[in-house]
Amino acid sequence: MYIVLEGIKGSGKSTQFAWLQQWLQQHHPEVPLLCPTQSMHRDSWWEQAAAVYAHDDDFVSALYTARANHHASQIDWQQPLVVGERSILTSWVTRLPDSEADRQAYLNQVLRQEYHSRVPDLVIYLDVGPQFERLQQRLHNRQRHYGLADETLCRLRHAAAGYAYLQTSTHPLLCHTQWHCLDAWQAPEALQQQILGLIQPYLLTQTV
Repeated sequence: MYIVLEGIKGSGKSTQFAWLQQWLQQHHPEVPLLCPTQSMHRDSWWEQAAAVYAHDDDFVSALYTARANHHASQIDWQQPLVVGERSILTSWVTRLPDSEADRQAYLNQVLRQEYHSRVPDLVIYLDVGPQFERLQQRLHNRQRHYGLADETLCRLRHAAAGYAYLQTSTHPLLCHTQWHCLDAWQAPEALQQQILGLIQPYLLTQTV
């Protein structure tokens, strides 16, 4: 079982996953954790080049592909449960084309590029609803550069539409993926309990 926490930029998934990661390491340290967008070793060519090309969208896209393959290749997929923050779904929504025909081709292209990645079995999606201006203000307050202009209203709406598309996609590799949408604006503690409630049944199965 591969469970991931997903959501568009600023939805709070990194904060929630940091809490979940700490909880799992305390109570279930045997569960592999996967964060495919995390940096690789700082001595790697990709991470050294990132200092120079961090504002080049094509480089950033290739960098995240390299990171995804690197981290996914380190995971023991034979384990009964793998928990992650972001996944190949994140890559799919980043530049998802508008036409249906192009979308199917694009999904297959990303699958070929991220050849070590897996499609999640269960997605916990932090839904921001239509409050994109509020979300953009949150991103502005962080004062970070996200790459691919993902902090613009256009890109935020595009990513949200991409996730909505994936939830109803007929792509063969997505037809068995389950989705649980949670309100991203609720109190963090309440959100933590909902996330934990979705994961705990699989933890109990693992320890039986």
